[in-house]
Amino acid sequence: QSVGSTVVSETGTTDVVSVVLNTQPTSDVSISLSGLDASEASVASTTITFTPTNWNVDQDVTVTGVADDVDDGDQSSTLTLSISGAAAYAALDDQSVTATTADDDTAGITLTGTSVTVSEAGTAGSVSVVLDSQPTADVTFTVSGSDAGEASVAPPTITFTPANWNVAQDVTIAGVDDVATDGPQASTVTLSPASSDGAYDPMADLVVDVTTTDDDTAGVTVSQSDGSTVVSETGTTDMVSVVLNTQPTSDVTNTVDLAGSDEASIDVTELTFTSTNWNVAQDVVVTGLDDSSDDGDQSSTLTF
Repeated sequence: QSVGSTVVSETGTTDVVSVVLNTQPTSDVSISLSGLDASEASVASTTITFTPTNWNVDQDVTVTGVADDVDDGDQSSTLTLSISGAAAYAALDDQSVTATTADDDTAGITLTGTSVTVSEAGTAGSVSVVLDSQPTADVTFTVSGSDAGEASVAPPTITFTPANWNVAQDVTIAGVDDVATDGPQASTVTLSPASSDGAYDPMADLVVDVTTTDDDTAGVTVSQSDGSTVVSETGTTDMVSVVLNTQPTSDVTNTVDLAGSDEASIDVTELTFTSTNWNVAQDVVVTGLDDSSDDGDQSSTLTF
């Protein structure tokens, strides 16, 4: 006779099924053991034999749990005991024992690195991702960045298969240069999983926080033709050029002042740069003014 069920686990725990005959056979009785799912449970021997001498001594069949890496829940299979030998026993129906293997795997995703700092100078960082259990189908992550003007990502997709599920894969995040003085900029990189494996398909997106440091410094460049600005009382002119060093986030107005001078004049009193024309130089024309005094060369200051 045999018990009806046994429970083991993927951690390798065992349970014992005891078998014994009810009556003394006239000859040997062999019982073959089969039917277990070999990926979930195993038995040490596939056959046990009773003789007319030991028929009433229990014989133990040890069932051992077999580990896998799949989050497949508790799995059951049937251990079948097929009887042969002495005629009275050979006529009996097969006996069966339900063997349940408790699962020890949990589907999940491990992300190493939840924040990355890169720079506009081109420095890069990376995060790695790996599955916690073996999937039953490919798991593909779509990788996307929220601001392509500040950070780029590669590759655009990564795929884990039932063969490489436990090998970490990297996502590289690189800073993207711009010409704006915008300070550190925050963005995100999102890894979105999809799979026909029901344990992995519903899993939430993974989000990495990205900071891109700025390498631009706001400034104004003023250039004098030939390195100096010289005009004369005869009415000659010279030019001073003005341009911004970096792209502004809004309009920048330069007030031009030659206050209090009776020696020269300027043609504009204000220069406006936008985020579009910031890198196009604008000129200020300085014109000499005549007077009747023998006062030598006179200097004045042009202020921006």
